[in-house]
Amino acid sequence: MGYFVDTVTRFERELRKLIKKYPHSFDEVEHLIDELEKGNLLGDDIPGLDIPNNKVFKTRLPNSDANKGERGGFRVIYYVLTSEEEIFLLTMYSKSDKEDISSSEIIKIIKKYIHDPHKKQGTS
Repeated sequence: MGYFVDTVTRFERELRKLIKKYPHSFDEVEHLIDELEKGNLLGDDIPGLDIPNNKVFKTRLPNSDANKGERGGFRVIYYVLTSEEEIFLLTMYSKSDKEDISSSEIIKIIKKYIHDPHKKQGTS
C-alpha cells in the first residue's frame, strides 16, 4: 500500500532553515518521501500518544554535510493517517541542535496543522 505524502508549514519552514546550513538535507528528505510513498514506514512508532487508528513515527536521516550518519543526523517526525492513506511530515531538526521533542509538542503540531487526533472523525 502506498501513501500520499504532504508537509505542514512548520516542517517546510524548518527544512528551509536546515537547507541553508546543510544543503544536502533536501536530498535526504526526498529519499524519505520516496520510501514513504512506496508504503515503507521508516523509523520507530512513538508510543504513548493515544491517537486512535493513526500513528506517529520518528525516523533518523543522515547529515552528509556534517559527515554524520543517521545517529547524529536529522530527525523527522511524521503522522500517518491510516484510513486516508496519507502521511504528514510534521517537524524536522538536527540532532546536534535539538535533543528531542516531547509528546505534548507533537500533539500540539497535529492539532494546529491537521486536526484534533483525540476527537472522533466526522463529529464537530
